[in-house]
Amino acid sequence: MSVDRIVVGAGLSGILAALEAAEHGDRVTLIDAAPRIGGALSAAVVDGFIVDTGAEAFSTARGDMADLLDQWGLGDEIVQPSGRPAHIAHADGLKAMGPGVLGIPAGPDRLRSSGLSQEEINEALALDSTPWFDSGSWSVAELVSSRLGTHVLERLVEPVVSAVFGAAAAELAWDAVCPDLVDASRGAGSLLKGAERLRSGSEVVGQSVASVRGGLHRIVEVAEQRLVSAGVTIQLGTAVSHVEQIRGGWVVGTSTERFVPQLTLAVGPSQLQHFLGACGWVDTGVPALRAAPSRTVVASVDSEALDDEPFGTGVLIAKDYGGEVKALTHMNAKWQWWGDVLPTHRHLVRLSMSDLTVPPEDVRASVAATLSSLGGVEPGGIRALAVSDWPDTLSTIGPGATESLADLVNSAKPRGLDIRGAGIPGNGLLRIATDHYSRQIQESAYVAVH
Repeated sequence: MSVDRIVVGAGLSGILAALEAAEHGDRVTLIDAAPRIGGALSAAVVDGFIVDTGAEAFSTARGDMADLLDQWGLGDEIVQPSGRPAHIAHADGLKAMGPGVLGIPAGPDRLRSSGLSQEEINEALALDSTPWFDSGSWSVAELVSSRLGTHVLERLVEPVVSAVFGAAAAELAWDAVCPDLVDASRGAGSLLKGAERLRSGSEVVGQSVASVRGGLHRIVEVAEQRLVSAGVTIQLGTAVSHVEQIRGGWVVGTSTERFVPQLTLAVGPSQLQHFLGACGWVDTGVPALRAAPSRTVVASVDSEALDDEPFGTGVLIAKDYGGEVKALTHMNAKWQWWGDVLPTHRHLVRLSMSDLTVPPEDVRASVAATLSSLGGVEPGGIRALAVSDWPDTLSTIGPGATESLADLVNSAKPRGLDIRGAGIPGNGLLRIATDHYSRQIQESAYVAVH
């Protein structure tokens, strides 16, 4: 059967693209090489419990992801973290995090209690009181250091950015990572006050996030039901080798070649580079866009030492601390539902790493060493591990590239090509949801005019 649009990639971006097209009356086929839809909304059974192994929370800096979940009937299932403190681990010890955005304290008072020296605090306050100025070519590192100094960047922001985005602050464009923060800060004339505005006076420590009771993987079942109801054909276990533009549409190569008038690419940054570069449509690939590989490890642990939640809801691990682990989350401490279902002294810990070449036996050793040094967990306490690699999910968008990527997306539309995913709207579920609603608004405006 002929179709009007093929969507390549069945993560959240591809799911939303397929639903949008189906709602406009298109016959849609959604293709993915994986055996299931959802992309990073993944789960695995760890020691008898179904646990998120990809995304486990979404940012609440804007309400778009919460609105989408409400629209999909999961609004009442949205849960907030416990509010217990998270920490940053440096070589000189653990420091508790207060409310903030990307490690930036939510206001001057939070800066004063951030663990920095008085001299470092005075420097940050002085810099942040100067007239506001920013540049579209700046990195996150340049923005933070210019407004708050290098000590805030290195001690507070860099560990958060590295753990969340899998890249250094100097490698990331601020307008791809934190546009909401910069917009708020422009209005306030202060980065600290901008973070305070985004947090809206919330006393919950750490970053502003939420999840779904039981895990974000629950979204996948709802998404699949909506796709089936919309008449979308789902084709899994199907790798796309190439795409080619021809007169009147596109050829999509799988085990056979198929012609389609409209094509959506909702894939990772490396795969997008491959498709566009191989078909010659973009001579040099996608500018300043590359994958930031990441590895998620979920460990089931028996430990009385963790009963006291020694590092709160989790730890962001700075470079000077050492080791392969970038961050860890104590899931019992962060999400109340785990405390309600796990046996006494049983704990689930989620760890993030960036080196995907480390063999399984060394992964276990790294996890054991980190849990021992930070939480006093005996090596024999680890009951089970689940390791999930994400080589082409997170994106590193370099400074100054945001505008050129937007131009790429816009120039593709007249050719019948819809480019999604690849972190172009920004990493994370919130950015995907925001992009979805932005496209709906643009479409409504276009229809109203024409």
